Amino acid sequence: MNANDGGDELVAKAMKIVDQSIEAQHRADLELIESGAAAARKLLADLERARDEQPAILAKMRDEAEEERDRCRVEEPWLDTVGAIPSYVDNDGVAELHGMMSMPSIAGKEVWGCRLAFDVASSARPANDVVCEYFSDIADTDHLMLVFAAAIDTLADHVIKPLLDSVERQGGDYDMRVRLADAARNAWTTRIGSMGDAPETDQGGDTPAF
Repeated sequence: MNANDGGDELVAKAMKIVDQSIEAQHRADLELIESGAAAARKLLADLERARDEQPAILAKMRDEAEEERDRCRVEEPWLDTVGAIPSYVDNDGVAELHGMMSMPSIAGKEVWGCRLAFDVASSARPANDVVCEYFSDIADTDHLMLVFAAAIDTLADHVIKPLLDSVERQGGDYDMRVRLADAARNAWTTRIGSMGDAPETDQGGDTPAF
């Protein structure tokens, strides 16, 4: 056996090792592709199933929410959360009792605000129709303002922010927050007077006529 024969044998062994390595890598790549394809098929099947099942599940949840809403209106109406607190006036530095003022509890306004927020977000009806029902449940407009404020807090912190996070993480849409900020700018840029809906004034034109 000469030197050339030994060299050829080493080259052959090296080529065999390379071929085996390529084959192993090829198998690993195929397994990875097949695994990814299987995961994609499962994800697609889950999405299609969730889409197909959603109408029935959503209708059931809305019906249950309506039942609980009707039950709560009987068992714990809004007025059950309202109490009376004293109001005072300043009389030369001395606080004098002026009367009593109705005020909902903190828990009351927060829970009713939460209800309003999720009613508006989940209902199939126009938001205005949902809000009008709360005018029937809560007659006092001052109390309504407290509930509306609590509802806005709930929507902002527990509905909109999580949805935006989901849109960015899962949908890759990092422009949504920018569009919302631009919408806020547009809203503040708009001048109500230019919309032809300014308050009417008297003949002098200085004081709004209500």
